[in-house]
Amino acid sequence: MFLIIKDSITNVQRSRAVDAVYDILDKFVDTKIVPVDNLARSLLMGDIVFNLAIGKRNDFLQ
Repeated sequence: MFLIIKDSITNVQRSRAVDAVYDILDKFVDTKIVPVDNLARSLLMGDIVFNLAIGKRNDFLQ
């Protein structure tokens, strides 16, 4: 299973990027979008992880 790690920051452009990556990967292999808050538990489920999270606390804006 492929995992796409997504942060909780809502941004239209980033949401579209996550959706586009998911749409492509899910055509070929089981793919799941996982919130960064569930990262530790989710890593045990996936074979490959795509990190599309920038910052859990909006660190990139400061």
